[in-house]
Amino acid sequence: MKVLNTRFQIYYEQRIKHVQNHLHEFGINDTETSMHEFRLELKKLLSILKFLRKIYPKSNFKKQINILEKIFLIAGEIREFQLLVKWLENNELTDFIFNYFPNSVLQKLINDLSLQIDYIKYDFGILMQESQSFVLGTNKILIDQYLIDLNARVEKKITKNCKEQDWHEIRKLIKRKIYAANWKDDIQDSNFAYFQKLQELIGHWHDAEVMINTLILKKSLFIKDIEMQKSYSFAIEKLNHSLLSRNKKVVEWLGKNG
Repeated sequence: MKVLNTRFQIYYEQRIKHVQNHLHEFGINDTETSMHEFRLELKKLLSILKFLRKIYPKSNFKKQINILEKIFLIAGEIREFQLLVKWLENNELTDFIFNYFPNSVLQKLINDLSLQIDYIKYDFGILMQESQSFVLGTNKILIDQYLIDLNARVEKKITKNCKEQDWHEIRKLIKRKIYAANWKDDIQDSNFAYFQKLQELIGHWHDAEVMINTLILKKSLFIKDIEMQKSYSFAIEKLNHSLLSRNKKVVEWLGKNG
């Protein structure tokens, strides 16, 4: 077997090991932090596979991408649930949790994810070996061109007047750019810190937006419960205040670009 020696090859091998560790440790540590780290490793691995899919025949990566994306989506639902419950606990809205966000709902999501993980965790290494030959065959020029294209797309989308509905897509592009930069031995980007901070700010804003939307979907369930309506109004008001504050930070940071 050919030795993995380029930065891209080593990075790929590291992602395989980290995802594999998370797959085998699932159920032992299912905290919000652990779930976030798991999703982060999945995103990094998916970014490599989707890059390879642009260069080589798509059919070579369809199975791996489909399986990883399914796990990523369920893990995302779990993390969003955990974030909201943590926020409700911090704001002493435990009755709201008990009635509308019980642990049984979280457990069902975890069980669903566990089934998906059990399906692949023992064959994961074999599954990912199918992509290894393409990783070995990918040279630095292809990575450089990919980064040039990503940079152009990011720069085109980022303006101080860009709309809120574009922010999440901008964040995804920036994260792909950051991941891809780590495939190289040298990161030649004077604006790297700026983009890192921007994607973090958008992430915080998006978290608040998701929590608000999740609560709104529950509103019809307690229309006749006055106490729950009070808790709901308090939560929505506080989250909207947080959303506006986070929105302002994104706008201010966008204004620093160029």
